[in-house]
Amino acid sequence: MIYQTLDITQLTQKLIMVCKGICYKYKAKKPLMTSRYASGQKRCSNCELFVNWDGTNCPCCGIILRTNPRGTQDRQRLLLVKQQR
Repeated sequence: MIYQTLDITQLTQKLIMVCKGICYKYKAKKPLMTSRYASGQKRCSNCELFVNWDGTNCPCCGIILRTNPRGTQDRQRLLLVKQQR
């Protein structure tokens, strides 16, 4: 049997999800009258931008996209918008 050794840099590249720049094709513009999450945009915390994407993972790095705001006030605003629909 032949064993293959991995370099530290090769190992970290396989484990760490890195932004490859593909996400800029899907970059979303800020809507005028509603919040980003209410309009269906999702945020990639790794690439640090909002994208228009139907999937649950970022098309660029593969990290799970955030679909809800983190702040309490923003969450309450989003809840009100969803209830009015």
